Amino acid sequence: MRIGVRLHVPEWVFVPPIESQAGPREPARCSLDYQSRCVRQGDLYAHLFRGHYTRCIRTKNGSRPNGEPYKLFKMLKLSTAAQLTTQVTTDLVVTAYRPCRCDEVVHSSAVFRMKLRLLIMAAMVLAGCVPYADFTLPVLSGGAQPTWKLTNVAPPIISRGTAGQFDSIDVLNPSVIRHGSELWNYYSGFDGKTWHTGLATSIDGLVWQKKGKILSPDPQTWEGDYIAANGSAIQWNGEIFYYYQGNSTPQIGLARSKDGLSFTKLPQPVLPVGPRGSWDERGAADPYVITLNGKLYLYYLGQDRARRQRLGVAVSDDGISWKKLRSNPLLELGEAGSFDEKGLGEPAVWVSGGNYFMLYTGRDKTEHRRMGIAISQDGVHWKKSNAAPFSGESAWNKDVICDATVLIENGQVRVWFGGGDKTEPAERLNGQITAAILAP
Repeated sequence: MRIGVRLHVPEWVFVPPIESQAGPREPARCSLDYQSRCVRQGDLYAHLFRGHYTRCIRTKNGSRPNGEPYKLFKMLKLSTAAQLTTQVTTDLVVTAYRPCRCDEVVHSSAVFRMKLRLLIMAAMVLAGCVPYADFTLPVLSGGAQPTWKLTNVAPPIISRGTAGQFDSIDVLNPSVIRHGSELWNYYSGFDGKTWHTGLATSIDGLVWQKKGKILSPDPQTWEGDYIAANGSAIQWNGEIFYYYQGNSTPQIGLARSKDGLSFTKLPQPVLPVGPRGSWDERGAADPYVITLNGKLYLYYLGQDRARRQRLGVAVSDDGISWKKLRSNPLLELGEAGSFDEKGLGEPAVWVSGGNYFMLYTGRDKTEHRRMGIAISQDGVHWKKSNAAPFSGESAWNKDVICDATVLIENGQVRVWFGGGDKTEPAERLNGQITAAILAP
C-alpha cells in the first residue's frame, strides 16, 4: 500500500447538539465528517461546511412522538468570513444529526423533511458514500488444496528508469492483461515525490518495452499530488478499466480507455473510504479486480484509525457503482511474530481446481514483506495457508516481495510481482519487477 509516512488524516471532532440519542438502526453507511458545534443560540463558528463559512442559530424546541426533547438549529450559509457578523437571508436549514446517520432527520414539516432528505442524499454523494450488501462470489465445488511454489523466477524484467524519469526511484505494482497478441503491463513508477502509472508491452511476458507514463495525479482534484497508481486493469465492455489509488489518504478511482493508451478519469473515487469507525475509514487502496458471471469483484486493502491494514471486497454490475461487503474485512492480521502481523495488502485472486486462491502481501513489524496464500470456495470466507510465505531469494529483493498480479494462460498460473532491498513502508525500496510461475 503506497501510504507510509505520507498518510495524513484530519481529526474531525463531532460534538452532538443537546438532544436524546436515537434508538438502534442499521449499521452506519456514510459519514459527512464535518465539525459541528451548534449547541447554543448565537454560537458563531468560522469553520468551513462544504466550502462555506457557517453560523449556527437555534430556531425552536420540539419533541419527538415519545415526548423526548430535541433542538432544531439553523445553519446559515455564508459566502465570506466577514458575513459571520452580518444578517443574511439565504439559509440552509438542517436538523442536528450525527455522522454515519445520514438518514436521521427530525422536523415537523413533511416538506422540510423531503428537502432535508434530498440535501442529505446530495451530501452522501459528495462524501463518496458507498452502499453495503451481503454477497459471495459464485460458490465453487472445492477440490485439492495444493501447496503452491514459485518456480522459474526471473531476474528483474522491468527496472528503474534513468534520473529524471517518472520511474527513476521505484518500479512496482504490475497489472498485466492480455491485449491482442501482446501482454500489457500497467505498472507504478515513483520519481521521488509522486507515484505515476506507466505502460510496458511484451510478447512473452519476460522482455518488456516501456511505452511511457500514461497516468499522473491531478492536484486540483480529489487525487492530490502524491499518487495515481498502484492499480488494477481489466478489459470490460470493449474498454480498459483501470482502477487506481489516489490521494495520500487513499481512495480508489477509475480511469477508462478505448485504446489502453489515453485514459479518462471519473471525477470522484468509485470506492472511497468507509464511514467513521469502520475498518476502512482511513484508507481504501491496492485494488485488484476480477470478473465472473457478468459481475466485477474488487478486492482491496482497508485501513482503520489504528492503522491496521486488512483485506475486503466489493461487487459491481457496471464497474462504476460498487457495494462493499457488509462483513468486511475478509482476512485479519497474523499472530505476533508472523510475516503478516503488521498488515495485509495487495491481493491477487484467481480460480483453480474448484477453489479461489489469493496471493497477498504480508508486512511484519520490521517492514519486511513477503507473500502468502489464502483459499476460499466462495470468495468471501478465506483461510490462510499453513505453508511458509514466499520470500525474496536474490540480493535485489531480499527484503521485500509484493504487489502480485496473476494471469492464467495455457494451464499455467503466471505471476508478476515487485521487490526491493530496503525495508521502507511505502517507497524508496529500489523497487523492480520480476515474473514467475505458480505451480502446485
